[in-house]
Parts: sequence; structure tokens; C-alpha cells
Amino acid sequence: MRYKLSIIIMVLVVFMSGCSADQEVTSDGFLTLNKITATFSESGIMLKKSEQPVPDILTLNGIKPKLFKMTNINNNDTFVYIFDSYSERQKAGDEYEKKREEFEKLFAKEPAMPYKCEAKNVIISGAYSIEEYSKEDIISSVHQIKNIGDIVFEKLNDGKYMTFKGEGIDWEATIELKYYENEYIHENGSIDYDQYHWERPILKYKKSDIENVGEISYKFTDEMGSSQSSSGKSLDQDGYIYGSHTGGNGSRSDENSVYTMTIRWKEKEETFELKAEHQGKN
Repeated sequence: MRYKLSIIIMVLVVFMSGCSADQEVTSDGFLTLNKITATFSESGIMLKKSEQPVPDILTLNGIKPKLFKMTNINNNDTFVYIFDSYSERQKAGDEYEKKREEFEKLFAKEPAMPYKCEAKNVIISGAYSIEEYSKEDIISSVHQIKNIGDIVFEKLNDGKYMTFKGEGIDWEATIELKYYENEYIHENGSIDYDQYHWERPILKYKKSDIENVGEISYKFTDEMGSSQSSSGKSLDQDGYIYGSHTGGNGSRSDENSVYTMTIRWKEKEETFELKAEHQGKN
């Protein structure tokens, strides 16, 4: 059986760090093309500069991107925008949202799935199209897109992570928290943060009668009162439930935070706390 799928990658990336001798950052701390290409190369993705013309429609906030080819990934086009500030990148991101349909029509004939990540002063966009490929090829390509997102988060956005763990009599649970927080200075001199976080729950049934557990619902709440819940879940063959990622750019939990997890199955219920056990860079 053959499949068709077109996937658009829109990865918003911004960089701020110290200066280096090879011009990887500018004097104000923003990263350059050298840093972007070097980071992808170190992660196994080769970006080669292309001299092909860039359509005017791809201009964002007055900036036309530099075009690169991912030479070891189907020679996919990759567009790199560099702005003078966070606010200029943010304006460009807003403009992209207004032009989303035009971008998708340009990149692919089939319906597209937008993908976007934000960080500092740069935008990286790319078109990843798959046509007449097998299911296995499509799955492989989706994994590659995730890999690109991970590079942006971990290495360009200086992403960090924390894990919270706890257990009761029948269950144990983990909440994975990934986040970045990059400080920057507005044009008016005030200090702000470019930030985002994602969290995902993982539940593990501790007993051996997995086949008798049935449908499961759970809810976890942080100390700020924010909660997430899910119902109608089933254990996998190893007794796990992997929840969905959710995220936002508001307040997040820290190393002193405590989550409360409640799990219901059949006519039973168990509640316990989860506390931070590990944190660091990915």
C-alpha cells in the first residue's frame, strides 16, 4: 500500500550567547549563520548554501531568507532568517501566521502540517514533502522532523529538563518537564524572557494483572492550581500509559514544586504526590 503525505516544517529559532572568534555570535549576543549551520552539522544534518532565487512571498518583516539544502535529508530546502532583535522576530512570526496558507501552497501541493518552534532572533523554515513513499518511509521522515525540533530546542534554545516522580500502592508516575528561558533586553531597555515549556505524564501500573485493569482516567495538578486530565486510557503490554505533551509560555513548575496525581480504574482510586528528582540540560 502506498501513501502520500506533505509536511511543512516551520521552526522559529532565536539565539543569544557570548562572543566567539569565529563569528558565531554578534557583539550583542545574537547567533549567526555560522552557528546555525555548525550546530546542525554537529547533529548530523548538513546545510549547504544554495544560489537558487528565493520567492518574494517568503519575505518576513522585510527580511528575505538565505536558502540552504539539507544535503543528507532528501535535499530539502531550508530557509534561514536573521533579525536584529527578539521583537523583530516576533513580528515576523505574526506575519507568517497571516501568510500561512500562501506558504503551504508554495511548499507543497498536498495538505500540509505546520511545525513551529520559537527562540531568540532567528527563524528557520523548511519544506519537507513526501510523495509515493511507503508507510515506513513516512514514519522515518516524521522522526527526522522531530529530530530537527529537538536540535532547535536543546542546542539552539539551550533547553533544559526536569523530572517529577511519585508512587502509591498500585501506581507510580513521572512528569517530564522540558523548558527554555532566554533573557533579552527590549529596545526600551527593559528586561524580558523568551520562554516556553512542555510537560508529559507517564504512568506505570505496579502489579502483574495488567489485563484486568480496564479503562483508566487520571488527573494531575500543580501547586498553582493548573491541572490536566485524561480518560478512557488503556495500559500498553508493559503496563505503561504515555500521556500527551502540553505546553505554554506562562508560569512553570520548578525544583520545589509538588504535583498531585489522582488515578481511577474500575472502582478504585489512588492519589499521591510527585516531587522533583532530576534536572539539567538535555
